[in-house]
Amino acid sequence: ASMSAGMHSATVSVSTTVTGTGMLTWEWAVSSEEYHDHLGLYIDDCCSNGQDDLDEENLPYISEEVPWTSASWEVPWTATSRTVTFSYIKDDTIHEGQDKGYLRNVGWTPIIQASAERIREILGADLDWQTTTPGWVDMQDHIASIRGGHDATVSVSTTVTGRGMLTWEWSVSSEGDDYDSLALYIDDSMVKEISEEVAWTSSSTEILTGSWKSSHTVWFGYIKDSSVHERKDKGYLRNVGWTPYTPSLTPTSTRTPTPTPMPTSTSTRTR
Repeated sequence: ASMSAGMHSATVSVSTTVTGTGMLTWEWAVSSEEYHDHLGLYIDDCCSNGQDDLDEENLPYISEEVPWTSASWEVPWTATSRTVTFSYIKDDTIHEGQDKGYLRNVGWTPIIQASAERIREILGADLDWQTTTPGWVDMQDHIASIRGGHDATVSVSTTVTGRGMLTWEWSVSSEGDDYDSLALYIDDSMVKEISEEVAWTSSSTEILTGSWKSSHTVWFGYIKDSSVHERKDKGYLRNVGWTPYTPSLTPTSTRTPTPTPMPTSTSTRTR
């Protein structure tokens, strides 16, 4: 289908509604004035300021002369339905090119959250895991956080007992400077985090606090701030291990008892 805005300051749109989270795929092309006129993907009420908001939300758009191109975008999770709109937007001056956007083959594939049982199999530790909603996607050999909206946290947690060594492998693709990050918390304290673009990395930490019978909450979470989608906006986790320590046996000092002398008889026998 072609979309022509025609007059200056005009917008031509086509929209639909999706529920939950999923992968949106399509093919598109455009012939327009560079940057100022464009064909873009809009979600709900984004973006009133055109390309500036699209850039901030990492929403795709094309401008100038672009031949037929395949594209995709993961729609962040929401408990309610979302409006997906493709719009060809024309500014208030200049006609260039054919002044048209073109769209075809739009597809929608829902993303299914992995079960707790499957997460346990993938992570590899003999631990029971609890997840949030949105949660994590089964990527066969690792789990990936489902893309949430702003201020969203996607986490997976478990409980360990006593003291020991926690090991894991993780990766992240997010906005940098720790605005968005994949973090490890033990109980209520953040222990480590990674942010921006980090390839698969092995890491470990010891849990030495509390008694040998104390329980600790181990919590991995992809934490998103209140603005800006960058990169894939995801955290990845695999190969979590827990090696409990054994309480050391502290030797206790023993006192050598003083020999008790055999009693001597003071009695005399009368002959």
